Amino acid sequence: MNDDIPASDTFATPTMAEIYLAQGHTEEALDIFRKLAERSPEDMSLRKRVAVLEQRLGTEQREQRVVDAIARLKRLLRRVERRRRQVEGA
Repeated sequence: MNDDIPASDTFATPTMAEIYLAQGHTEEALDIFRKLAERSPEDMSLRKRVAVLEQRLGTEQREQRVVDAIARLKRLLRRVERRRRQVEGA
């Protein structure tokens, strides 16, 4: 084991980052690629990978906000429907 690499960075390899991506863990993969790019600032492929993943993560986060908003609206609609049935039944 290399003593100049912190223990938390031991598995910070492109392969590990790609495994995280394959499992849907974009943030973890991005963290690893950022660490690798810091260690090798001359490696343009790492810098490009960081940029691509930052864009992808932004897209995923926007999509998740839309999904969350739809879920909230569905819950609201169910409450409105329940209230409507209560009023009609009264």
